[in-house]
Amino acid sequence: AAFVEVEVQGALMCGYHAAKSIHEELNGKHGFKHYTKWWKDSVEFNSNEYLRVSQGYALVPTYTDDELDYLFGLIENTVLEGTYSQYKTSKLIWDEILKYKNKIKVDKPEIYSKIKKMNTMTLTETFKN
Repeated sequence: AAFVEVEVQGALMCGYHAAKSIHEELNGKHGFKHYTKWWKDSVEFNSNEYLRVSQGYALVPTYTDDELDYLFGLIENTVLEGTYSQYKTSKLIWDEILKYKNKIKVDKPEIYSKIKKMNTMTLTETFKN
């Protein structure tokens, strides 16, 4: 199991379902197919919501130090939900920052322009700009 599975989803459940699937396979059933379905449905980073991290929640397009200072300054006194998930963390941060979308649009239109591109660029594309 990967680190995230051990830390968040639970290696015990992965091991249990893996052993069960092997037992099924050895008895002529479709255990690997069942395990694959369980894994895809159970591990958080297999969902489309969490795949968005590679498209935008991971600060894509890239921002300058000053732009990051501005964005994080908007939520400096905000207490966010604690989480182990590297996927949920960035979503929580962006959800708070985007509460200030109208302020950003007026005060920092160049940052707002980048925010509008969020979820439309890959990480590779952002480094080309």
